[in-house]
Amino acid sequence: MRKILLSSFIIILVSSCAYAASNFVDGDILVVMRAPEGVNEITTNFLESPECREYISSALDPIDAKLMTLYDAISWADGKIHFLAHSDTNTTEKMIAALKANPDVITASPNRVNRIRKRAR
Repeated sequence: MRKILLSSFIIILVSSCAYAASNFVDGDILVVMRAPEGVNEITTNFLESPECREYISSALDPIDAKLMTLYDAISWADGKIHFLAHSDTNTTEKMIAALKANPDVITASPNRVNRIRKRAR
């Protein structure tokens, strides 16, 4: 069931991007992290726990960023921690480069802003 939900979400996201022009928000990054050692399953209880927030903070503190949104439904479905982070002092590029050195981070990417193009009549 999780795989079906995640696949559906990805298909919708990719298809909506086909009709959109993209820019990214400077200072925003989307991050996917592995579960911390000892956590076998990403549950709603874990995502709401102080342990989860501390784990995310341990990755974000060195880049002077803060957690903006934790995507709990995607995290639960995928079994990895998905979130949006923001920094007022670092650029998106610097944050992504720094997070690549963190072995707990699977991927980090710019937070893209999609604008739907109007069709000419």
